[in-house]
Amino acid sequence: MIINNMKYNNFLFVIPLLFITCLINAQSEKPWGLSAKYIYLDFDSDFSDDLFKSNSAGVEVAYHKSINDFISLAFPLRMGKSTYERPDGTEEEHALLGLDGQIHLKYDKGQFLVPYLLAGLGGFYEFENSEFILEAPLGIGLNFKLGPDAFLNTEASYRLAFSDDDQFKHLQFSAGVLFLINDNQNTKPPISPATNDKDGDGVADENDVCPNVPGFKKYNGCPDTDGDGVSDDKDKCPGTKGLLAFEGCPDTDKDGIVDFEDDCPTVAGPKERNGCPPGDSDGDSVNDDDDDCPNTYGLPRYKGCPDSDGDGVIDSQDECPDKVGLARFNGCPDTDGDGIIDSKDRCPAKAGSAANNGCPEIAAEDRAILTRAISDVRFETGKDELKPTSFPVLNQIADLMSKYPGYNLIISGHTDSVGEAAANQRLSEDRARACFSYLVNRGVQGYRMKSIGYGETQPIDSNNTAAGKARNRRVTFEMKMN
Repeated sequence: MIINNMKYNNFLFVIPLLFITCLINAQSEKPWGLSAKYIYLDFDSDFSDDLFKSNSAGVEVAYHKSINDFISLAFPLRMGKSTYERPDGTEEEHALLGLDGQIHLKYDKGQFLVPYLLAGLGGFYEFENSEFILEAPLGIGLNFKLGPDAFLNTEASYRLAFSDDDQFKHLQFSAGVLFLINDNQNTKPPISPATNDKDGDGVADENDVCPNVPGFKKYNGCPDTDGDGVSDDKDKCPGTKGLLAFEGCPDTDKDGIVDFEDDCPTVAGPKERNGCPPGDSDGDSVNDDDDDCPNTYGLPRYKGCPDSDGDGVIDSQDECPDKVGLARFNGCPDTDGDGIIDSKDRCPAKAGSAANNGCPEIAAEDRAILTRAISDVRFETGKDELKPTSFPVLNQIADLMSKYPGYNLIISGHTDSVGEAAANQRLSEDRARACFSYLVNRGVQGYRMKSIGYGETQPIDSNNTAAGKARNRRVTFEMKMN
């Protein structure tokens, strides 16, 4: 849209902006300032066609008004000269004058960099053809803090022209300085060069109770993290919103006892009962007259007594209060269900008999394997090397050790009286160890077995006959409860 008769229209555009500026400045005590910048306008971009090409540079002065830490207004007046190429190839220079009203969305918490987004409405007047182009600026900016009241300001914007001709859409870049002129409430008070403010909260370190943490002037520079009106340095419960009367700690039930000292923080009660209501000393909702455990927090279904492991047996009657058990065993468990509680069961994971301390009895057919091993386990003559014919019965013994986990195995080696006694002793020990090693290789834990040699000291037959000597040369296997 191109508006002619610009002297009239230009006044209609400028007067409302000036009125709004004065109104805002009169009604607000927030900081305001002035900026001066160099500008560059790019009409020769992808946003225009070849009908109208130009490059323009100039200056801009602006009035700035801060509304709060997140919103401010700006009213920039810019002047420049444009050189552009006509369709016939000739160049022309034109003077431009523009004025905007802008809203800046910023994040200003006193930091070194203050970024912002901008949007607004404005336009520029081209004197050569007496044309006024209405446009809407959209862009981004960044303020670099140079001092308490001075900033380096940079800005880039895309200016959308309300015109039938796309050539009026253009980019604008600017850089300059911004000075704060007035700051009654929102900026830091002047600080002498000799005074430091490490946390940047506007309270000089010499007067700041919390010099390393940003805070509030009314709390002498300390923060109030939970927002309860008690500064963190005086707040006994700094992470929880509380009451001034209790130094920042809460009193949920409003009974005059702070929660961390109240045995019943959600139910009002007198101080002599530690905040619990009359008749319920332990705060378990069971009246003391009906509470079998009036001083211990419990459950109503057990008349106020606790059941820590939840097995249905109250702690005072539970012989195993930390383990889920059975009522018939006074709250103790019987994992294998053999009628013997785990604490007295040598085989708690395998059902057995009371006579065998909860472990299963060795069946007759299994004991027969141990007896048969005496004759089936054989060695090379005069050596501790097992003959292969020994392997089947040893494998069966390994299976028995797995079947009866509550038992250990004693392996005993014996010899006849032929030869020296010392040599016979060593041979009996070596043969017992050979059987021990074989069973370990078959998966039997070493700590469940013991090997021992008796040499020629425990004969079971006469050593005067070949048959007797053969019976005396033996290895025995005995399974006993561990």
